[in-house]
Amino acid sequence: MGSAEARFEKRFAPSPRQASSALEELAARSAARSLSGAQAKELKALVEAMDAAAEAEDLDRYYALNLSFHQRLVEASGNRRLLSIYNRLLNELHLFRRFGLMQRGQMQRSNHEHHQILEKVSAGDPEGAAEAMRRHTGERRRQMLASSDKFDPKSH
Repeated sequence: MGSAEARFEKRFAPSPRQASSALEELAARSAARSLSGAQAKELKALVEAMDAAAEAEDLDRYYALNLSFHQRLVEASGNRRLLSIYNRLLNELHLFRRFGLMQRGQMQRSNHEHHQILEKVSAGDPEGAAEAMRRHTGERRRQMLASSDKFDPKSH
């Protein structure tokens, strides 16, 4: 890649985290329009299981449930293309997402945000769901950046 192209891409192309946040916001908005009762129950069960994992400070369990919650929410959007793009981005973000949950209290904060997302999606509030997801991904990004100086990919 030429240097001019690299500078252009760095300046104008969204980072994987920004792209993922935008996709999840779209997914939450879409899911709020079409969520079935069964999907709502499954999301609620995942959020409740994350409450228990966070209380037990079980990062491995919380992280697996967190991935499932976000995956199911994107699936509930009914948009296969969005799901495909989201899954490709997820692979790039895995270590950073997990790391962002390692600091004390972050699992609880993250799941509080999940409760807010679920409330808006279940209520059929597309804009409220999108806003709750935007706050969630923004806060997770902020936490990740705030502690990025401590990140060691070899330790995860």
